[in-house]
Amino acid sequence: MVEPLLLVICDLSVDPENPVDCPLYYAWARDELRRIDVDKLPTEQEYVNLRFPKANRLTRASDLSEDIRRANELSKIGEAFNMKVAMEKPGLGTEDRLTFVQDVEKGVTGRGAAFVDALAEPPRDHWIEPANGTLAWHLRATTNWLRTGKIEKGEAELEKARLLLDSGTTLEKSDYWFLAGRVNAMQQDDAGARDCYLQAARLNDQPKFWSGWAEAELRIRYEIDGENNFDDVIAQLQGSDPLILAVKARLLGAAGQFEAAISLLDSFEGPQSLGARAIVESMHGHPEKSLEACARGLQEPDLLPPLRQLFCS
Repeated sequence: MVEPLLLVICDLSVDPENPVDCPLYYAWARDELRRIDVDKLPTEQEYVNLRFPKANRLTRASDLSEDIRRANELSKIGEAFNMKVAMEKPGLGTEDRLTFVQDVEKGVTGRGAAFVDALAEPPRDHWIEPANGTLAWHLRATTNWLRTGKIEKGEAELEKARLLLDSGTTLEKSDYWFLAGRVNAMQQDDAGARDCYLQAARLNDQPKFWSGWAEAELRIRYEIDGENNFDDVIAQLQGSDPLILAVKARLLGAAGQFEAAISLLDSFEGPQSLGARAIVESMHGHPEKSLEACARGLQEPDLLPPLRQLFCS
């Protein structure tokens, strides 16, 4: 609820015969729900205790207007952001805009204090940068080094990030394990990469983490051990994100289920679909179709470096 909701309790034990004279105490519902942290309660728990501080005595002289003003101002911030998104992204419908705003809210709350501090700074001409020496800063530095192939420098930054990991948010911790998986993968340690990606996925259920884990499993079982049964891996991959569907298709292709893999790739479009198609077609002896998928992939806008390298090779 946007409106502030006041909970009031009357202590009838003071004078049961004349309840009109019994003291009243109040608590703000939103504050209590935040204190209890309802989302973290066990599903089987049916009740919680609410607290009504004795200092919160409600009398004829009580003035709660300042509390109400603050609550209303906070509500206005949400509406102001909604209008900003509507102005910057006019193509979004009402429901799509709501989803976008909710995603931004998750992005803010999932990050650490350094990101929030940066957002609170006056607008400048450059994008938000994490403070030097913070966990987020070392994670970004690791990403930049790995993107340029500097594995040793990336590994050194990741070690600095590890020392700050205990104070990190869930998102920062999952990003750390994902980057650790990338380092292992670049060093040909597929088992280490698999374990790191799985750790990231268990912390934060993101498609890229599950995709990384599945690809590591594929390399270990297919390329190293010569296995072609990936039913248990496929069963773990949920959702319709292109990253998930693409790695599913590759697993089906490696398992010899060519028609099922192509059928899955036909169900969605984009660079991820074309990248997986190039691999599956090549795997099953169709070099012409593989080259066709690569040529189409190179025409995709905003192509990420790993896919561009795949299409060029």
